[in-house]
Parts: sequence; structure tokens; C-alpha cells
Amino acid sequence: MPIHQPQQRSAASPAAPRKRHGQRRRRGLAGTRWKAASGRWYVPAAGGRAVDRIEATGQVRGAAGGPTPAVRAPRDASVQLTARLREGGTLAAVR
Repeated sequence: MPIHQPQQRSAASPAAPRKRHGQRRRRGLAGTRWKAASGRWYVPAAGGRAVDRIEATGQVRGAAGGPTPAVRAPRDASVQLTARLREGGTLAAVR
């Protein structure tokens, strides 16, 4: 069975990694609403490798170190997510 080799992409390719000062940027923050089997609602979030801490504000409040926290929240709660980056600065969640 032949082994599949991934294709190399040129720097002009839209799928090529974006680089800044020779390193890939690993920033990003997103969240969603999720209903657990227990019937409780949560706002799980995920941040890129540059994310050091994620905070939830609005109708619920919570914070956690690391890139993947989940905050318990009512189904229709208004929640804003903000990430603290390892290199300093903050990042708002994608809407």
C-alpha cells in the first residue's frame, strides 16, 4: 500500500500558514453554547496556543487559566469571551 505524502503549498497558496516574523501566529478565540446530557447549559471556549487565560463576562462571570474552559450559563445568557495572550495583550472572541 503506498504512503500518502502531503502536498507542499507555495507561500502564495490561500491554505499556506500565515507567518509573522518567521513564526506561525497561533491566536484565536471562539465559544459556543452547549447543552449537557444533564440538561445544564454551558459556554465552552477554545483559544489558540498563544492564549494564556480566558475570561467570560456579561450575565455570567468566570475565568480559567489555559485554552479550553467551560462556564455554566443559562441558555440565553449574554456572554462575552476575552483571552489574555502569553506575549501580552488581549483578544476578543470571534462572533
